[in-house]
Amino acid sequence: MAPMEAQYLQLSFRSAEKMNDPALLGGHYRPAELLGQGGVAHVVLATDLFSGRKVALKMALEGKPEAAEAIRSEFRFAITHRHPSLVNPLGLTGDEAQPIIIMPYAVGISEDEVRSLLRSSVNHPQGAWIDDFIIEILECSAFIHFCGYLYNDFKPANFIWKQDHGNTEKARPLLLDFNLVSRIGETLSKRGTIEYASPEVLLGKEPTTASDLYSIGAMLYDLFTGTPPFISDDNSILIKQITEDGMADLSNIPARLRDGIAALLSREPNSRPQDARAAAEAFGLRSQFDELVKLHAGFYLSAGKPPFSKELKKACSEYLTGKSEKALLFFGNGCGTSPNDFLAADLALSGYNVERIDGEETPQAISATFEYLQSPGNQIDTKKAVLIIDDITKLDHSERCRLRALLRQPVALPVIACGKRWISCDLSYHIFDPISNYSNYGATREALSAYLKKDAAVPENLSRASGGDPELIFLHLSSAIKKDTYDLLSPESSLDFPLESSPELEAAIERMLFPLDLSKQEMFAFMAAWGIEIPLILLTDFSTEQKNFVDILLASGHLRRGKDSIFFPSEDVRNYVYCRAKNEDRQRYHHYWAEAAEQYLPQGDDSIEMAAFHWGNSGNLRKGYNTNLAVATNLFKKGELGRANVFAETLVSISRNGGGTLPAALMISADILKQAGDYPEARRRYLELLRCLAKGSDQNIRAEAYKDMGDLYRSTKKPERALYYTRKALNHFEKLGLEQGVANCHNNIGLIFWVNQEYHKALESFDLALKANEQLGNFQEQAKIESNIGIIKEIMGKTGEVAGYFEKAYADAQKAADFWLEALIANNLGYYYIRHDELDKARFYLQKALEISEKISYTESTINALSNLGLCDLKSGDLFNSIDYCQRAMQMAKAIGNKHLSFDAQLFLSEIGILMGNFSLADSVLSSLEKDQIYIDNLVFARQVDVLRSRWQFSIGNVEIAQRLATETFGYARTVGDSRLQLEAQLALMATSMGDGNSIDHLRDLASEASKLGHNDLADIAALLLARQYLALKNIESAEIWLERALSKPNQGRRIRLEGRLILGRAKKAQKKYDEAIDILTQIEIEAAGNGFLPDALEATMSLTEVYHHCGKISRAKEILKRADSYAQKISSSLPNCAAQGLWSNRPTMIELQTLREQLVEATRA
Repeated sequence: MAPMEAQYLQLSFRSAEKMNDPALLGGHYRPAELLGQGGVAHVVLATDLFSGRKVALKMALEGKPEAAEAIRSEFRFAITHRHPSLVNPLGLTGDEAQPIIIMPYAVGISEDEVRSLLRSSVNHPQGAWIDDFIIEILECSAFIHFCGYLYNDFKPANFIWKQDHGNTEKARPLLLDFNLVSRIGETLSKRGTIEYASPEVLLGKEPTTASDLYSIGAMLYDLFTGTPPFISDDNSILIKQITEDGMADLSNIPARLRDGIAALLSREPNSRPQDARAAAEAFGLRSQFDELVKLHAGFYLSAGKPPFSKELKKACSEYLTGKSEKALLFFGNGCGTSPNDFLAADLALSGYNVERIDGEETPQAISATFEYLQSPGNQIDTKKAVLIIDDITKLDHSERCRLRALLRQPVALPVIACGKRWISCDLSYHIFDPISNYSNYGATREALSAYLKKDAAVPENLSRASGGDPELIFLHLSSAIKKDTYDLLSPESSLDFPLESSPELEAAIERMLFPLDLSKQEMFAFMAAWGIEIPLILLTDFSTEQKNFVDILLASGHLRRGKDSIFFPSEDVRNYVYCRAKNEDRQRYHHYWAEAAEQYLPQGDDSIEMAAFHWGNSGNLRKGYNTNLAVATNLFKKGELGRANVFAETLVSISRNGGGTLPAALMISADILKQAGDYPEARRRYLELLRCLAKGSDQNIRAEAYKDMGDLYRSTKKPERALYYTRKALNHFEKLGLEQGVANCHNNIGLIFWVNQEYHKALESFDLALKANEQLGNFQEQAKIESNIGIIKEIMGKTGEVAGYFEKAYADAQKAADFWLEALIANNLGYYYIRHDELDKARFYLQKALEISEKISYTESTINALSNLGLCDLKSGDLFNSIDYCQRAMQMAKAIGNKHLSFDAQLFLSEIGILMGNFSLADSVLSSLEKDQIYIDNLVFARQVDVLRSRWQFSIGNVEIAQRLATETFGYARTVGDSRLQLEAQLALMATSMGDGNSIDHLRDLASEASKLGHNDLADIAALLLARQYLALKNIESAEIWLERALSKPNQGRRIRLEGRLILGRAKKAQKKYDEAIDILTQIEIEAAGNGFLPDALEATMSLTEVYHHCGKISRAKEILKRADSYAQKISSSLPNCAAQGLWSNRPTMIELQTLREQLVEATRA
């Protein structure tokens, strides 16, 4: 982005005694008239004798060191934060005592004229420009806030109201005067103008973005009415009006703007819009605001410090002190003028004379700059001078010759130039390429941090695609913002957006490839056909010429060398080069690589997959079909559905071109899509398969297709269609005499009845399938069916039979020597023992499942084992370990493209968030699940989410919604006969109605029922709720009886033990056994805080505070209360929004905490 209205920048410190003409400022600026004066500077209209244009010189007031510092600070901000609505400087001149900012001279209309224009236009058909006017002001503030700053002085006098191209019917706001700009969170040393300052700023509080928005509201009020909201000649009265009792009269504000201005002028900061986007929404201008942000996205990203700013600054410092006769050339460091602005500002403020040629210079301007630098009378001190060139490739041969003359003695002027990576330049130069010292990940992190002004999680796909190149990252971010796949202003927006090509990206890559001749580009495309990283062993058969080409590409940086490989620095570059190659050339390349992979790579799944990929793209249809069928089948069996689908799609494509049997390709493709949850596409493939079979006579595949169609409709919760197709398949298998097919259909019918909650019918069908498989001696299918029966028996509450079925299934899986099935059933067994609180047994089977799954690369089972181990640690109270397991499961599910596999882990993670008091985490996970289609399609899963959402709502204080969700879930669970879900819903409901006269009886029944069904963990939770209830009724004896039931179990998990001991400590406090209470509660606080149970730590410290208060140890009580306040603050800060924070503050716990504070204040006074 070229500097606004600047052909080239002149940044220089020049001492007065060196000027030829004392009347000139900065050597070539002739002052004409005084334009105005403020608290730190006066502004003079001048003429630039080099260009002939008018400029405005902002000169620090003499004899005021603070004014000089303000001017320097303003210059640093303004030149490194370019934006169309900001007046950005052209340069800096003057001296240490009186710096002068050189600004473009912009002519505007007066404040009174803009007020008159606004008032006359607001209800006029041509007044739509007023919306743009307001949006430009708000978007300008959004830009400043995004960069981490506050403006602190929005008022009409700090804008130029510009009319473009003689258009007198509207005006554009241009913001200037940045001497009060401060970083967000920084204490203000000086406040803005009182009439426009926010109430909290006037009261000495820390300003926020809401403070700036108040000032904008006050300014708009002034512009539309003629005066600020409050006026008085007495500042104390004015401040009182603004901060306490004044009411702004909005009657003269145009009706369509009234709500927006009223919102901005709210006295309480929390009642105002909290950001510029919310302010735009208050005006009904959200969509227009968002469009303007997208239009200006490049300015947001490139503002402030560029990527690798520390390294760039260090490299320049070393270069300037080295007295070299070479230029310093730095590569790819961001987009636009950002790094050059940063360097120019840093060097100018360090005392350097800085001359600059930007990328948009005309040949005449470039020539004039060189003539000035080479002329003997320019009086530049070359020891403290430097030339910055924004784009070295824009200089022609003659200009580069003149540049070489500047570099050599006697002038020896240091030159710092920017260029695109891999450019060819005939200058002698040192290279600064920061990403050469970084990994792709590290370089991407640095670039994202600079562009987004915050530390951000680095998406792996962006790191791979860009190779850490700041320019490519910039272009991907810009494209995502324009396409609405990344929201620049939302803190919740994810960087996991899809990476797509764009004309700008392709143009950038094309410039990078420009130095390569055609033969080298062809070699580059040949290498690109392999992939991003090429093992060195595959280059064994390269000719001498090919090896020389590789060396040239390595030397130029187009390729890089690893330990045992050569790799492309960027996937974007590789993809672009590959896609440009002709199709026949690509097939030839792939044929070579397929043979090389088979010949030289060590045998294994990876080499087989690579060979299949290349054969599939080589034009050899037979080899392509056979290899892709084998790989797709193997990956499908391992549950790696994302990768399996890639090979299956290639397989179908090859089959359509006559490379192999289409029905077999369609069958494996449809099966993969169904398993991955892409049911519409799977259905289309199955229907195509059936149409294809209608032309042939393969009845076996037809029967299998009907069976799979039935299974698909079962998965999409359409039991009637599922039964239709499955029974049709059953009929075909019976006619064909295929007993295994018959048995499989009975099993599938059982699954259909199961999904439809017809459990008795499901057991009947499973029984038929089990008997058939016993006669066939098929231990594999027996194990699957026995496992299914065990799960249904568990749902029906017949827990005494469940373990037997699972143990039998595990034994049959071992007999079948089916490791996949053994891992699956070990997972089921582990989950069963978790639900029955036998955590040691659970962990044994789950570790076994994980070990087998990882050994055979069974990804789906690995994810299930990790999720269940996370649940196991959650139940035992090892929350941090549980988080680790759940996150690993979620990452693996995402990596293989099957997000459904991670839903259990997400459920567990949300429960962890509730237990830890990390309500934002829990809310984020639950919201993600509630938005997924499975929440609508799978009622069992949805109700499990609802139970956790009920607990979340109760935890933050929203009792009404918590009760409704728990009641609805209980009704559903009772209807379908899910005994455990019934108990979980009842417990959630009981927690919301503590103190109800009937709750004790209900809890006793619930504890008894849970114990009877073997759900010991739920029985323990019921016992703790009973203990709390009895404690509230001061029935200590009954409370201790129920505590004993929960705490007396050997190897009781930390979660139950912590809460049980916490209640016991409170019971001791109630009995006035203070020493015992202190011992117990102190231990609980330490263990709870150390293991992440912040709500328990908060409750323990509050009880401890009460104990010490009762003992008369006020100082000790106050010390512990501080810890309680700290825990409460941590929990409160995790609440996702203001509404949740309001509910939380009214919770009994928080009210009790406030009471404790007041009691200690009173005790201190006494």
